[in-house]
Amino acid sequence: MHIFVAPHPPIILPEIGRGEEQKAAATIAGMKRIAGEIAALKPKTIAVVTPHGHAFRDALCVSVERDLTGDFGQFGFPRLKFSFTGSEKAVDFCDALEEAGIQAVALDRAAARQYQISTHVDHGALVPLSFILNDYSDFELLHIGMGFLTKEATCAAGRILAELLDESDVLLFSGDLSHRLLPESGSGYDKQGAVYDALIVNAVKNKHYGDILEVSEDLLEHAGQCAQRPFEMMVGALDGYETETEVYSYEGPYGVGYMTAHIIRGVPPRLSSRTSIGTSAGKYPKRKAWERSPAFL
Repeated sequence: MHIFVAPHPPIILPEIGRGEEQKAAATIAGMKRIAGEIAALKPKTIAVVTPHGHAFRDALCVSVERDLTGDFGQFGFPRLKFSFTGSEKAVDFCDALEEAGIQAVALDRAAARQYQISTHVDHGALVPLSFILNDYSDFELLHIGMGFLTKEATCAAGRILAELLDESDVLLFSGDLSHRLLPESGSGYDKQGAVYDALIVNAVKNKHYGDILEVSEDLLEHAGQCAQRPFEMMVGALDGYETETEVYSYEGPYGVGYMTAHIIRGVPPRLSSRTSIGTSAGKYPKRKAWERSPAFL
């Protein structure tokens, strides 16, 4: 299975950046490389795990509508919009999560009315998808929003997702690293931001995926990022498998860390090699300042 890591800054889209995107040339090159490789793979399903979907306290949010749309209206570009066919596997994923004791909100129009939210695809998914659409569009989208689950449940959800998908499908984890790399960044500067980014990039580059699970709460607090939970889910998808990995790019031109990477998951896991990751959703932990929100975002 081919697994990709991508950031989601809207500014790298030329319609939004209007020249400023050139500061992130390495990231754009990485995104285009990812898009080209996915086009060559021709997957039937692309599953995108995003930190900016509707985030429930105790559940993942899975889009189950067959007609999905999204736009960049929140960034002042409502005409920059996209449409997708929702994956038939979305309902199966929700069912598999529930069987494992992990709650899932099956987001359709009825659920959207109940929670007073939209069914739109968020920018965390739209940015990488917009690059993919330039090269390939014959796929169904499985759109998954992160929730405030325990680390164990998040990892277990990743394992369940990877087992549900076909080997020919593609799994993409969207996340920006530290938002505090430069004094002029919108979230302010913290020297620990670069420490967090180096840890994550090296974990992927060196195949030390378990290191992602060992990041301290203090470092997460200082880094101010939105990649941790999707990447914890990625660890579950990779748990026990042999992999080939390549980091295509890393940079932080606007004070936010962006990584693009490709991981090929190969040999099936041996029971003796798997880490101890439970499947119980458990009690969600107290949220930190960098992830404050109501029950959903």
